[in-house]
Amino acid sequence: MDNYHKERIRPARKVGELIIIPEKKISVLKKTEVLVVGGGSAGIAAALAAARNGLETTLIERYGYLGGMASGGLVLNMEGFSDGEKQVIKGVAGEIVKNLEKIRGFNKSSNNFDGIFDPEDIKDVSLRLLIEAKVKILFHAYFVQAIVNRDKVEGVVIFTKLGPRAILSKVVIDATGDGDVLAFSGAFFERGLKGIGLNFRLGNVDINLTNKFKVEDPQKYERLKENLVKEGGLEMSFYPTIREGIVWWNNMLDPEDGLDVEVLSKMEILLREKINITLNFMRKNFPGFKETYLIDTSSLLGVRETRRLIGEYVLTEKDIFKGKRFSDAVVHGGYLGKTGVGYDIPYRCLLPKNIEGLIVAGRCISTDKYTQDAIRVIANCFATGEAAGHAAALSIKEKTAPLTLDIEKLRRLLIKNNVYLE
Repeated sequence: MDNYHKERIRPARKVGELIIIPEKKISVLKKTEVLVVGGGSAGIAAALAAARNGLETTLIERYGYLGGMASGGLVLNMEGFSDGEKQVIKGVAGEIVKNLEKIRGFNKSSNNFDGIFDPEDIKDVSLRLLIEAKVKILFHAYFVQAIVNRDKVEGVVIFTKLGPRAILSKVVIDATGDGDVLAFSGAFFERGLKGIGLNFRLGNVDINLTNKFKVEDPQKYERLKENLVKEGGLEMSFYPTIREGIVWWNNMLDPEDGLDVEVLSKMEILLREKINITLNFMRKNFPGFKETYLIDTSSLLGVRETRRLIGEYVLTEKDIFKGKRFSDAVVHGGYLGKTGVGYDIPYRCLLPKNIEGLIVAGRCISTDKYTQDAIRVIANCFATGEAAGHAAALSIKEKTAPLTLDIEKLRRLLIKNNVYLE
């Protein structure tokens, strides 16, 4: 039997200095009620929340795994669960932590709220939860364009190995981190630059020996830290993992444009060179690292900021430092590394000013550039994602736009699902 299928795909044409892409009709791959674009922390929580409300939910992810920066980015600590006194991030985030603990994939820190976790475990836990919730997952699907009709997002175009395909939906949630959907739908946004890094893990490390050296000869320790950077390595910024003898190394260089393909390519090359320099320097100079080896590098660059939505409300640094309260709060955030107090994230920060049918979650919600440092941590991304998922589901059930949703109904729904709101 002939298994070959003959077909011809029309290529792009060069006309002078212009490239002409042939116009074609794009087939609809799927119709769904809620479409979540991005499978990181925000996307996982958004899809779970929507599906558990009984909505047909589809999640698309450009890679073959879930977790985003928590897995592929090797950002192996979860911060921001507490306001300093009590746990304020619960809901889906808390559920994932409990599931990680069951398989020994999460160790709580001294404050008993935050902790460190294993990247493979969070992929597995997230996947199982989404499958149990009957979320339709499409891996290896790249978002390329929003489908907009009269300022209302009605779906997206994705690119697959078979070419472009359309997915239509009643509500779309942008959990891309870079705000890809909001940008290509015509929503207003700001762009920002922050340092980009490439995390990695080292094995066969004796941290106790390194810490002993730091205590016994602090001057030499500090001098070696400085020499590491002078010789082209990365700043000392390593942390324990849940696996004995393994550390993960967080890093970033000067601010760059995390949307520019040439910049991203340059950073991949430069950071890998610096990782090799760092590895060799640590072996030669630091007790505890003499026999260390490189386990892996992150498959995702540590891009901290690109686009930020300009939404119905822009959360400011002043708001979070003062712990401002909002009547439409859908998240009560912590992350003491930034604020020292708890603060509210209003629902309006998830809503574009000029586009309907779209809700935004994760690090690209509507904040100023200073506040984004607190908002982008994993715990807060889970929380804004969960709020977006419940909002999408409620708006469809109530047959109203996300913008005109009854905020008290949404808040009651969140509280019912173990979300902490003061």
